[in-house]
Amino acid sequence: MNMATFIAGLAVVLMLFFAARYIYKEKKKGTACIGCPYAGSCAKHQMGQGCEQPSDAEIDRIIDDLQKRKKDNAQ
Repeated sequence: MNMATFIAGLAVVLMLFFAARYIYKEKKKGTACIGCPYAGSCAKHQMGQGCEQPSDAEIDRIIDDLQKRKKDNAQ
């Protein structure tokens, strides 16, 4: 084994170690979905539910609801 192979192998092992360490620490803190940037502020995450992307219909419903609220507040 030459030096370049050893260094590349060591780099891979270190990356795996730090990734596993990060996951362990986040799970220990109670983070439900580690990969989600909104895990700290999302109501679903705070209730312990997993991450899921909303459908187009859900997004349209949310936008319509927000527009109705905006109209009601303007009056």
